[in-house]
Amino acid sequence: MYMEKETMKLKKILQEIDELTHILNAEKYYTEKIAFYKPNFENEWEEAERYPKLFPDKSVWLDKVGGGRVENVHCGLNLSNTDMCERGEIKLDSEKVSRVKKAIKSGKVELPIFMKRKKKYELIGGNTRLVYLKKSNLPTKAWVFNYD
Repeated sequence: MYMEKETMKLKKILQEIDELTHILNAEKYYTEKIAFYKPNFENEWEEAERYPKLFPDKSVWLDKVGGGRVENVHCGLNLSNTDMCERGEIKLDSEKVSRVKKAIKSGKVELPIFMKRKKKYELIGGNTRLVYLKKSNLPTKAWVFNYD
């Protein structure tokens, strides 16, 4: 009886190791295969219009955002306007999630955009991408520009 219990425990541990190995291999595969690309700033103007005092017109937006760069973003930063660091289940638009999954499978993901202002990173666009990448244990890169 004792040996049967121990054998069952061992089988369960081996099964968990196998599942973790599968997850790690998938993460490595996608980490190596995902190419993040620069956002289309023209298309993101709609998101920036929510900040009329900061971006009174499209040319100001394009000037500011164009000076950004790619950065790894994580929950240790002072992030706002994103659900990326929330625990538990997060409700996301199913159509957007489908687009993100398709992008990941294609190996090409558009970078979300953060504005760095007063030591705070505010998401301008790309919450679904960030949340899905984070929840899938994939790299969370973004286009970050300084406003200050």
